[in-house]
Amino acid sequence: MRSFDKEFEGKYIHEITAWQIEAWKSKRSKTCKVATVNRELALLKNMFSMAVKPWKKLKENPAKDIKRLKGETRRVRFLMPDEVQILLSNCNDLLRGLLKPLVTIALHTGARKGELQNLQWPQVNFELGIISLLDTKNGERRDIPMNETVKTTLKGIEKTSEFVFPNRNGKRIDDAQIQIT
Repeated sequence: MRSFDKEFEGKYIHEITAWQIEAWKSKRSKTCKVATVNRELALLKNMFSMAVKPWKKLKENPAKDIKRLKGETRRVRFLMPDEVQILLSNCNDLLRGLLKPLVTIALHTGARKGELQNLQWPQVNFELGIISLLDTKNGERRDIPMNETVKTTLKGIEKTSEFVFPNRNGKRIDDAQIQIT
């Protein structure tokens, strides 16, 4: 936030333009890592979005079309076998007993949380050994092969809804129902 203070000091929010944000991004990229600039840009975009939508202080977000800097390398980390066991051992009896199967399937398939939240039984084909994900991040269908652990886990889930991991009402579970504290 301090970098914004220096750049936009004395300006009202409605006076800040996309050109000024690009100039800030350019200056900032000379003194900071790409990841830092991208995180700060994400914060700035969010602040302007809040000013537009819920607060109605602006008509449009001047940062909405500003692109992130390229070259950011994202850290890839895999859980070690002992970490997997600790994770699974802490899933017992949560989400009406469905959290452990959900986490198991996520670990073995690489499916995203939203893909598993939307997963319905017709998308699970035990004969072909494939899970067809229809609501993916890029909007394209993705077929994931099932290993024996995934098949066994899915077969152990009681079909009480069209959703594989339903909430108490048989509908799609939401983030608040998955949240573990």
